[in-house]
Amino acid sequence: IDANVGLVYHLESGRDLFAKNDTTAVPIASLTKLISALVARDMFDPGEVVTVASSAVRVDRVRQTLYRDERIRAGDLITMILVESSNDAAYALADHARTRGFDFVARMNDKAHALGMSGCVFRDPAGLDDTGTCTAHDLVRVIRSALRNSLDLWDTLALAGATVHSVDGAIVHTITTTNELLGQIPGIVGGKTGNTDGALGCMILVVKISGGRDTLISIVLG
Repeated sequence: IDANVGLVYHLESGRDLFAKNDTTAVPIASLTKLISALVARDMFDPGEVVTVASSAVRVDRVRQTLYRDERIRAGDLITMILVESSNDAAYALADHARTRGFDFVARMNDKAHALGMSGCVFRDPAGLDDTGTCTAHDLVRVIRSALRNSLDLWDTLALAGATVHSVDGAIVHTITTTNELLGQIPGIVGGKTGNTDGALGCMILVVKISGGRDTLISIVLG
């Protein structure tokens, strides 16, 4: 494959079926948001209300997905992170953690350490900073953990789209998945995409095959 890094992992046997540079640490762009989502689920009740600060609006200077002073539930921000890969939503959760006295990115790195992801360092909640890196081998660890303990996360990652509202109902967010393979490949459990100038195109895809008896985790980076 042309990608810098690739890995196909068979979940049930714990075997790599294909590997290319899978222990090389590289930028992973918005695949970072898998860790962000897990940390947010640990830290916040889904119904907890987050007030969006100006620092969480149009954080990538390209796309605005939230509005200053908008009040929105933490669970809906997690949905925006996982389905449409909202950078604003990731930063809004990090800002909210700060108001409660927590360093969100530090918690992300703590989570990675707890999962044995020794080749990963996270610099921001959305994966915009390409000095944050991870290996495909370590990404398998977070995917396995999420498949064991966070099935609702995969239900969200399998959504083609969703609609979420601000708490007062005045703002409606209609979101669409960044995963163009949904509906094109049978058996998709979920997937996450990412892209920055440094990371290039990145993707995780989890697929059930052989009548659901086998699970393949595919990772492409760079």
